[in-house]
Amino acid sequence: MTRRATYAMAAGRLPAVGHALPLLRNPLRFLRNLQGQADLVEVDLGPVRTIFITEPDLIHAMLTDRQDNFDKGGSTTRCGRWPGTVSCWRRVRSTGGSSG
Repeated sequence: MTRRATYAMAAGRLPAVGHALPLLRNPLRFLRNLQGQADLVEVDLGPVRTIFITEPDLIHAMLTDRQDNFDKGGSTTRCGRWPGTVSCWRRVRSTGGSSG
């Protein structure tokens, strides 16, 4: 039986700046701390909603088994209103639409 992934908002969110300040102060510590929080961790970077995948099996599935469901990003990729998003779920798969 496949287990369901866990999801959480990252700890340490500050009013008005979200997680931007802790991430800028010590990026390595911030990213390492995400691992123990959940499989999918939402990080608030002001107007940008970012979800980090911390579970190796989920990362593997995203990059191999389900690679057609994800847009891997790049300077011209747009997900919603934010350019350069590393990875975003394709919103309109059944009609062959784009992610933005």
